Amino acid sequence: MRHDEAFKALVRLAPTEFLGAFLPEILASEGPPARFEIESVEVLPVLPGAERSRFFDVAIRYSWADGRQRILFLTEHWSRGRDVVPERVAHYTTALMLRHPGIVVVPVLVIADAAEVLPVLETRLGDSIIFQLTFRVLTLPRDLLHRWRQNQNAILAILAALLTDLDPPHRAHRAVGLLLASPLGRRMLPDALPLLENLASLTSSGITVFHRLLHEDPAMVSVIDLLKAEGKAEGEAVGEAKGVVNALRNLVHAGHFSVDQAKAQVTSLEEQGKLTATQAEQARKMLG
Repeated sequence: MRHDEAFKALVRLAPTEFLGAFLPEILASEGPPARFEIESVEVLPVLPGAERSRFFDVAIRYSWADGRQRILFLTEHWSRGRDVVPERVAHYTTALMLRHPGIVVVPVLVIADAAEVLPVLETRLGDSIIFQLTFRVLTLPRDLLHRWRQNQNAILAILAALLTDLDPPHRAHRAVGLLLASPLGRRMLPDALPLLENLASLTSSGITVFHRLLHEDPAMVSVIDLLKAEGKAEGEAVGEAKGVVNALRNLVHAGHFSVDQAKAQVTSLEEQGKLTATQAEQARKMLG
């Protein structure tokens, strides 16, 4: 799953919490939005010399009951902060403004490393400012955990899986802990788990280590319980193996897991003693 797909899934999972993660002052001053809509960015003009594939762009239009609207434009400069092209941010921001006249568009840059990024694009003629665009910057290594400690936002907890200060299984484990400590986290966890694993870039072996860490941590919800919740507790009615497979199939169908990743989940549950060898073999066969 690409990062833009993962971020769109997070918006759908908790749209108000997503707004609070990136624009908390709007949520605080204007309250929870009544509706949201993910804007198509594929039709935005391509900036000459910049390849769209190098970035992700996600735009969400939030609406309030009184008719107010705001657009959060999230753009990723993933490799290095020094790759930021402010002109590109301005280009896409103004394209959204032209598409939705009168609606405030707030661009937010997500930066993967700790590079300093000036949050403004400014053109001057002598002492006169001709053009100025101010955007928000979320520098993951510096800002994310600090912001989470301020408001225990569940989306920020999930995004902690992107941090690279730990190996993938341990950063996924930390993200689950932060999510469970967030007010909405326990309710969101069954749906958030596959997204979290994707953002942590877990391999098949990494998933096994991650599940072992969860199993060994008494504060964590067991993975088998999460899978039962995702599968609407089908395991209670039709047997553990089929219930787990149905849950995993739902995740594969939604694009959160590949079939190989789903089978790795089964193997991990077998190694933890959550499934018997017979159940695990049956589950792998049912996955195809």
